Amino acid sequence: MKYMSNKEIPRKAIKTLKIINELLEDMLVGVYLCGSAVMGGLRKDSDVDILVVTNQDLSEIVRKDLTDKLMMISGSIGDIKGIRPLEVTVINLNNIVPWHFPPKHEFMYGEWLREQFKKE
Repeated sequence: MKYMSNKEIPRKAIKTLKIINELLEDMLVGVYLCGSAVMGGLRKDSDVDILVVTNQDLSEIVRKDLTDKLMMISGSIGDIKGIRPLEVTVINLNNIVPWHFPPKHEFMYGEWLREQFKKE
């Protein structure tokens, strides 16, 4: 298995990790880079996919703070400046262990949701 070096990890993922650590530090189980960044298919217009696992539900205040901070660093879809869009999914470990279908996500951020977030 090939492991990614820090040079290969998108800068956007590192910025996102700092935000997640700041807001979710006491409830974090893990933060995982996923999608095309780790599957070898990252293109210049790809978004950066991040999966966050927590051990408790997020409060509305944390959801709002997380949304606001992600909106500040996420690029728009098709951004010509090369600022990558983010896709961040947060799940509570207690909602998936033991496994049941469909899995419940605790929080979802993606650029396709930006207009909805602006209205809230």
